[in-house]
Amino acid sequence: MGPADEVTSHLYSFGIRGKQFQFEDGQLPDGVKFHGRLTDNDVRTIEKAGGRVEIVNAHYTDQELADAHKRCGISAPDAKASEAAISVMIKSTPDGADITVDGKYSGSTPSKLTLSAGEHTIIVEETGYTEWKRTINITQGNDINVNAVLEKKPSPSAQ
Repeated sequence: MGPADEVTSHLYSFGIRGKQFQFEDGQLPDGVKFHGRLTDNDVRTIEKAGGRVEIVNAHYTDQELADAHKRCGISAPDAKASEAAISVMIKSTPDGADITVDGKYSGSTPSKLTLSAGEHTIIVEETGYTEWKRTINITQGNDINVNAVLEKKPSPSAQ
């Protein structure tokens, strides 16, 4: 193992790898496709296409997210949109499943998303498990918690 491999190995042992990053918010540049966890290669692809990437702590505050938006040139949501937005915490068993909301990739579980009032279709999926899908109607009020328990797909020999 060479010196670079050793450094990479040490980084992985500390949990620093692409799987630890997830797409939280924003618009991808035209022509950039992304599905899954955000890796360093995804970041380079986004930046080469003219996009900006800001990495924030997984337990970011509203102010930290607002600051990241500002640095990326994303305007702050207007007050009416903020009032109508509800926090939706999406967890799954097992962790690390992909989340799609209304047909758009929205990160990996566990994730705290901000959704507008109205009807939304949430899909949670992980390789080797049956897709979990629900349509929820979000109204003003309390934040929402979603816990998707994924079922293992039957093995081909069991069919």
